[in-house]
Amino acid sequence: MNRPLYQSIAQGRLSGKTRGFHRGLWFERFMSEFGGEAPNAEQKRSWMETVAGSESHPVLAGDAAELDRHASAQLALVKTRKGCWMTFDTDWHFVSGMGLPHPVENGFSWHHTLGVPYLCGAAVKGLIRAWMEHWNGADGSTLLRWLGSAAEQQEQDLQTGGFIFFDALPLEPPELIVDIMTPHMGKWYEKGGEEPMDAGVVPGDWHDPTPIPFLAVKQARFRFCIAPRTPDIGMEEVKSIMEELRDALGYLGAGAKTAAGYGVMNESPSSAGECEKYWSDNPPVDEPRSDLSPEEKTYRKLAENCPANLSMEDHLYGELLHAGKTLENADSRIRVFVAGKLREMMEQAGSWVGQDEQVTGNRKKRQRKCKKIQAIIHIIDQ
Repeated sequence: MNRPLYQSIAQGRLSGKTRGFHRGLWFERFMSEFGGEAPNAEQKRSWMETVAGSESHPVLAGDAAELDRHASAQLALVKTRKGCWMTFDTDWHFVSGMGLPHPVENGFSWHHTLGVPYLCGAAVKGLIRAWMEHWNGADGSTLLRWLGSAAEQQEQDLQTGGFIFFDALPLEPPELIVDIMTPHMGKWYEKGGEEPMDAGVVPGDWHDPTPIPFLAVKQARFRFCIAPRTPDIGMEEVKSIMEELRDALGYLGAGAKTAAGYGVMNESPSSAGECEKYWSDNPPVDEPRSDLSPEEKTYRKLAENCPANLSMEDHLYGELLHAGKTLENADSRIRVFVAGKLREMMEQAGSWVGQDEQVTGNRKKRQRKCKKIQAIIHIIDQ
């Protein structure tokens, strides 16, 4: 198999001591043990050891300096967003992305630039939703406010959640291993629908096990970060969702094969309370105030509920002109306030068209739109 690599690498095997080598790129793009046919279990294991090393010569994934640099940048962003973070140690092995396609049958999730196993932000959010919805009995309003609409909801009812979930990355290069599973499934997946009562088909411990090697993380330390998306989410709510994350990782586990004990994580004792101490020493400013006027509260609620497929301008205009749910029974002062905010937004964007301007085409349509907004505000340009 010809590969676009230097001959010294293409003709040999990777050195486990290669500094900063992107093992994910090697795993995903340069599988070489085909031999003209699908690789057998031994070939798969032999090739995986070029990625993870062996029991006698284990290797680490990623570069420590790059991981530290990325962790520092991510933490700075989370602090700017007034978010929280926690560090967790794996209780046992961890694996994610096994459903991804690969010649060895089981894929693996690699960070695209850092070359380390990780848990994407969407997976972190999904883990928390599963825990809160199916195990912790959270009410629907909290799920909607924190996590947004569920996938099965109708498109017109979609709402973005109030939190941003960051990718969970190891703080240090983790050690990889070649793990193995031995399912006793016989030919159940192949013929179970046709011959469900055949002893050679029904799953059972009398079948010869089929060894299937797969890549996993032996041990790692991950940092999880969550930050508020909207200004009305206060620090107490951020701390509350971090508690939900701690319970989800401790009871359910993250990634694949959690039913077999993979992916369970516990808070690292060395960094416990680090986030709380930081915010205690550096209290966040501009916290949502309880003394906001009814007008300001309504405007913030409108902004928070802006659908993903609409601009803020179109959303506010539709609410004003068509009496959306938020403004359906609103006081006239609130409508005037929202209209004023909309005009201010349009003026800053350069899309406000005065009534005295001579315009045509699309600008004429926008002028009529501005006239309706102006009628609500009761302001006449001089």
